[in-house]
Amino acid sequence: MNRRSALTFTVLLLVASAAAALPVVTASSTPTSTTGGGNNTSSAPMLTITTDKSSYSPGDTIMVNASVSGLTINNTYTIDAWISGFSQNYSRNWTAYQNSSSEQFNFTAVNSSGYKMAVVKLWTSSSSWVQKNTYISISSSSTGGNSSSGGNQTGGNSSSGGNSSTGGSNSSTSPSFSFTTDSISYTVGDSIQVNVSVSGLTYNNSYRIDAWLGNQTYYRNWTAYQNTSSEQFNFTALTSGSTWVYVKFYTSSTSSSTKYKGVYITSSSTGGNSS
Repeated sequence: MNRRSALTFTVLLLVASAAAALPVVTASSTPTSTTGGGNNTSSAPMLTITTDKSSYSPGDTIMVNASVSGLTINNTYTIDAWISGFSQNYSRNWTAYQNSSSEQFNFTAVNSSGYKMAVVKLWTSSSSWVQKNTYISISSSSTGGNSSSGGNQTGGNSSSGGNSSTGGSNSSTSPSFSFTTDSISYTVGDSIQVNVSVSGLTYNNSYRIDAWLGNQTYYRNWTAYQNTSSEQFNFTALTSGSTWVYVKFYTSSTSSSTKYKGVYITSSSTGGNSS
């Protein structure tokens, strides 16, 4: 081997040795969203809604189910729900403790036939929101409609309630309300179920209920179509210690009554007694 060939061979050996020392680079996979547990998700929140039927008669309960996925743990969200032409609406503010949440909003079909729009709006910030809507039909007949299709509900806190049906005549008594919780002690992460009962409502009068636990709040505005109403609000037990659940019932813009109940939250796995 001559001197020039030997030099070329030495250079090739050095290049090969340097290349072997470089790390192997592979394409990374796209992050995927999670739909449960306590891990943050990298995707934007998604909203789907369904109704239990597509047509209703006056006095029927209209069940609107909302499913949210892609929530970020510890972020704050607001969800609003209403039906066009109705003086009934819901709103809920909460800090996400799971990546998904489900809500059930119950409205009462009023004496206003025709097509209406059920609307659910999820606020992901003060200036960013996602809105979904579906059409329903209200008639004066007693026949029901077909179930509407849509997304599935997953995890989170659910809210159910609405107006109970006990007649349509005016009540001669003043409105009153009471509420209970399904337990008096909870474990962090548990659902705290708050059941509110209102009686003595006056037909066609407007009312409002607020319920809150820490920074988790609900409110509902509606015009009475029955003499009684019932609501179920589900909160999440977030931190250990003693805390208070509050419910406020407005009989007018200037008249209201507030009741509260103490609950205890622990980090252990032992449950509590029903209240």
